[in-house]
Amino acid sequence: MKWRICFLVLVGVWLTDGRPVRAVCLYGDCAKFGAEPSPIPNFNCGYSAVSAVFTANLSNYSFSGACIHSVSQIVVPWNATGAYVPSNGYTTENINITGVSPYRGRLGFTMTCSGLRENEDPWLTKGICSNFHPLQGTPAGEVAGQADMLGAINQTIKSRGGPLTSSFPYDRNALLNKRDGDLAKLQADQRRAEQIRQEQLQPKSYMAQFSFPSVVAPSKGQRFFAQSVVPIKLAPPQGWIANSYVITIQRKDNRGNWVFNSNPIPVSAAEAQSATGYTGFGAGGNGAAKSPALLTVPGYWRLNAQVSAPRQSNWSDWAEFTVTAPPPLAVKGVQKGFLK
Repeated sequence: MKWRICFLVLVGVWLTDGRPVRAVCLYGDCAKFGAEPSPIPNFNCGYSAVSAVFTANLSNYSFSGACIHSVSQIVVPWNATGAYVPSNGYTTENINITGVSPYRGRLGFTMTCSGLRENEDPWLTKGICSNFHPLQGTPAGEVAGQADMLGAINQTIKSRGGPLTSSFPYDRNALLNKRDGDLAKLQADQRRAEQIRQEQLQPKSYMAQFSFPSVVAPSKGQRFFAQSVVPIKLAPPQGWIANSYVITIQRKDNRGNWVFNSNPIPVSAAEAQSATGYTGFGAGGNGAAKSPALLTVPGYWRLNAQVSAPRQSNWSDWAEFTVTAPPPLAVKGVQKGFLK
């Protein structure tokens, strides 16, 4: 059962008063216990889960576990977070105690951790930590009134030379492998981002600069009635394979300025290169509902296109066309004598 509570007899783990204790394991797998005496009087503590996330500038750790009282057998769950800054060795540890009263509250510590030659992460290498300071405003909660407990914890963390959670016998090799993997992925992402940035800064290749699709239809000067279909037929640049295009359409306003009529229109190559071309513009679209942005009105119009995939081309030349008002409806059934 995943949430079962099991008890282990642990040889070599002692309380501060010298008596052997039983260790508790929670949350499925049995918690692992350190080989050092518990820093909390009358309690023995173990962990049940460890996780970490690494970046070039920061290492973050998360722990969870529980402590068990040697006499009352009260189980006190806890969770902790730790952080290490590789550049200067700045280290923090925050522990949240979530047991029954009075074992509830928060402890916090800061310290500087470094090895003999360079800064070392205490959760990975048990680096030497100095300049120990409790966090301002901590301890907090009910544990703040446990003077004996806090004194023992402070003395232990100073003498141990590192965060409390770094003393557990977790698998450091697994964390080291994850750190190497996280940093390798980060470096690969950075290299790829730099490669993309450099590609964007470089001018387009000679072929890309002079490669653009052709607007087969509408032809230059072609005339269409307002709100009728304007077929748009395209051809890819010579030697190119096009999967999709983007079409921009402009109309001339009353002042003679070209203005965009709508957002760029994505069109598949299968449709744009077909015998009929793209027929969604002019009459409001291909669906039952008409889009005002795809309807034409009398005036001067132009469009151009660009291959958008699998690689981007330059924009084609503008193809100008004219839209006129439709002719008046023919009059049917004129009565005799009407013209007299």
